[in-house]
Amino acid sequence: MKCKPLILCFAITILKLLDRELFAIPVFNGYPLLLSTADSTKKQLLISTGIDFYPLKKIDSAEYYFNKVLEIDSEDVQANYWLGVLQFNGRKNDKLAERYFLKAVRSEKPDASVYSYLATIYGNRMEWAQAESHYRKALKIDPQNAFCNVSLINIYLKKKRTNDASELVSKLINSNPVTLRLIVNIAAVYLDNNYNSDAEKLYRRVIALDSGYAFAHYRLGSVLSNTERVASANLAFKKAIALDTNFAMSYYGQYVEEQLAYKNIHSLDSNYAQSFYKLGWLYIQVKRYQEAELAYKQAILLDANYALAYNHLGWMYLLTHRYSEAKPNLLKAIQLDSAMASPYTFLAMIDYKSKHLNEAKAAFLKSLKIDPDFTPAMFGMAYLLSSNGETKEAYEYLEQAIQKRKRIRQLLKAEELKDLQSICLLHSLQGLTIQMLQLDQDLELLRSGPKWTELMAKYFPKDGVK
Repeated sequence: MKCKPLILCFAITILKLLDRELFAIPVFNGYPLLLSTADSTKKQLLISTGIDFYPLKKIDSAEYYFNKVLEIDSEDVQANYWLGVLQFNGRKNDKLAERYFLKAVRSEKPDASVYSYLATIYGNRMEWAQAESHYRKALKIDPQNAFCNVSLINIYLKKKRTNDASELVSKLINSNPVTLRLIVNIAAVYLDNNYNSDAEKLYRRVIALDSGYAFAHYRLGSVLSNTERVASANLAFKKAIALDTNFAMSYYGQYVEEQLAYKNIHSLDSNYAQSFYKLGWLYIQVKRYQEAELAYKQAILLDANYALAYNHLGWMYLLTHRYSEAKPNLLKAIQLDSAMASPYTFLAMIDYKSKHLNEAKAAFLKSLKIDPDFTPAMFGMAYLLSSNGETKEAYEYLEQAIQKRKRIRQLLKAEELKDLQSICLLHSLQGLTIQMLQLDQDLELLRSGPKWTELMAKYFPKDGVK
């Protein structure tokens, strides 16, 4: 008799170790559910287990437990709701999700989210009347639900019911309290539906309440850009970037997309080639290398002697580890303009990565002979000397590079940045050295030395870099 508890414990341990997805045995928190458990308790345990699997993105497992509930009670509200959520969010099956949600709303006190899900499904199908009806039902339960309110405004605008939209917006904005995020979300709906004037007023309202709200400045820039107020748009974008440099990357992407059209350019002259060169540079900033390659190749097609385009095409190939394609383009750039420092550095990096250290050193030094202030070559020498065990000399080059980078950044920040490329350069320099020093594998040997801590304390005292 004494062995039975031991056998049971052993069985439970085995069940806990096995993958529950492989067995049709209901399990809760690792323990098998006994068939004698009361149905109501069993349902709750099964639902709880399914819910536990959902945030882990184990859709099959969660679905298994919810379906087990339906075997006990096909009308169970919670199980139908969660199966609807799984189908909508996990399997992207709106039709099946709708079927489950319609069963879930039969509850005496349905949750607002059930109606919200159904409204979203109908909105995706552009069944606006159904969508509106269900958003209203959700709001009757939860009047302050931001998602449902904003979605209802979106429907009004799509149906050109601007008065209804304005009335709801006024009600929401004049309520107490109102969040700036809600106003921004409402403005986004107006912007998406091409009501630029209304969107502008809302973004300006947010900025008036909080001038440091970077996203509002950025979206205001989008509105101004849409209405061809380019100078004002650039000011708004620059303000957003000044408040939060992460917006610079979004700005690059938008700028690139706008420039792609070239609506007013028809002649294939050298300026047109330069425009494609700039596009390629911007694409590299957002790591869209395929588009960068096409832009540089188009620039070269328009101007076969465009040294910078060859150079940057080679750089793009270097960034994507396509060394055999990088070399001929970099050599062509040198052939066309031997006074450029960067192609020698890019060639040196290829040699360094290929373990041709003597050739790499010669090319890095050639680059620095052309331009003694060229920081990528200084970083390259730090990499190379560090790998050769010449730590003292490596630190010297590293410190020179940091000094130069910080000086360039200070000069840029002191100027009124009217040129997009200057803005891009400032953003790329801000954080670049810190990121490089922290994460660059080629500096790993230097990071372990005592001189490293000394350099970081000297040049980045506020950044806490170690």
